[in-house]
Parts: sequence; C-alpha cells; structure tokens
Amino acid sequence: MDQHLQMEKLRDTFMSACDLIGEGNYEAALEALVWIHDNPIPDLLPSEMFRRIYGFQTWGILASRYPAAKQKMEELLARKIEAAEKGAASTSIRADIGRMREILASYLFTSPE
Repeated sequence: MDQHLQMEKLRDTFMSACDLIGEGNYEAALEALVWIHDNPIPDLLPSEMFRRIYGFQTWGILASRYPAAKQKMEELLARKIEAAEKGAASTSIRADIGRMREILASYLFTSPE
C-alpha cells in the first residue's frame, strides 16, 4: 500500500473512532484506536505525528469515559516499556512511550482539587 493510501486509511480510521465515541459505541471506538496504534508508518513522519497527537489523545479521552480503554493503553505501554528495557525499542516506540505516559498522567485522570 502506498503512503497516500496508508494516510487515508489512518485518517478514515480516526474519523470512524471519533464518530463511534460520539455514538457511545466505546468498544468499537477502542478497536479503531488500537488499530491506529498497531499500524504505525515510521517512515512517514506526518503519519506518526498524527497517530500520536490525535489518535493517542482521542484514546485518552475515551479512556477517561471507558475504563477498558485506559486498561488497554496501560497494557500496551507496559509492553513497550519492557521492549525498551530489553534494548529492542526503536525511536518510534520510545516516542509512543513518552506520549502514552503523558496522556495517562494528564488532566484526564486527575481529580479536581
């Protein structure tokens, strides 16, 4: 699949996830966001930026409403951290780790004082 088609698939999947969240279909939205996570295009920087900024942030919003989404992000983050500790982490994986940590530590999951 060429990069243009990959970007279209990424965009369409993201749009679908947003629609599904709006409809309250959180399980299907999570599946779409996990697909975005699982299908990076490391050689295409705009796709990686889109994936981390919009995909992961939307996942964080979903996780604040749907505990299974937070749990899934924590599981994937733990796997990435384990890979990094074993020295098997690419620059892309390390960037994912940083972004996922930021989201899980964000205002979405802190109580108002």
